[in-house]
Amino acid sequence: MKEVFMPSLRGHHLICLNFFQGEGYDEIFIKNLEEILSKMEKEYIKVIEGLDDICRSCPNLKAGRCEYKEGAEEKIREQDKTALELLNIKEGEIIPLKEIKERLPKIFSQWYENYCLSCDWLRVCLNHQYFQSLTQTFLSPDKKLLSLFLRVRESFPEVKEAVSLLKPYANLHYNEIEDKVPFLNIYYQLHLYSPGWIIKTEDFERILGFNPDLIYKSSEIVI
Repeated sequence: MKEVFMPSLRGHHLICLNFFQGEGYDEIFIKNLEEILSKMEKEYIKVIEGLDDICRSCPNLKAGRCEYKEGAEEKIREQDKTALELLNIKEGEIIPLKEIKERLPKIFSQWYENYCLSCDWLRVCLNHQYFQSLTQTFLSPDKKLLSLFLRVRESFPEVKEAVSLLKPYANLHYNEIEDKVPFLNIYYQLHLYSPGWIIKTEDFERILGFNPDLIYKSSEIVI
């Protein structure tokens, strides 16, 4: 009888793997991820504690510990614990990927706030279609705007360090946009320290892959 390979995954990988799109630490790591994802679509997943089938091909694994950066091992174990609590899954449980995907939307907002915003891989997830869908559907207006800001910031590396998000911004023109943004009595401003830097809407869509929800036209003429 042919033995069936069942991927073994730790807590936070049950969530983060849903946003994988071909990037990783090196080619060996990426290939292993792709193989595991392929199996996950067909087989059940065994939930385990600590090192899993993804960790074993990671170049940052040293003597059984994650040495990605200082404190990484402790941080990851905390993420594992939180992920299982949010998903209501126990270590040792065997579960299909479909069931994880069904639970993910319900806990996404908490996970995003606690871990995504400080994650070094956020720039990758921000361009993932499923991640974008979850942010648009399940985040509050404040968090949606923050997610949009981060996507814009990461898409323009030449000005990345010159962009900031100001909150709150005194809304002197609120009456002009109230019908378009009824939930705001203050609004965020994406501020770029580069006077005269302009992007056409068609270029915005081409680079970021979506159209802006709101375009506010200034009453001032910029020369």
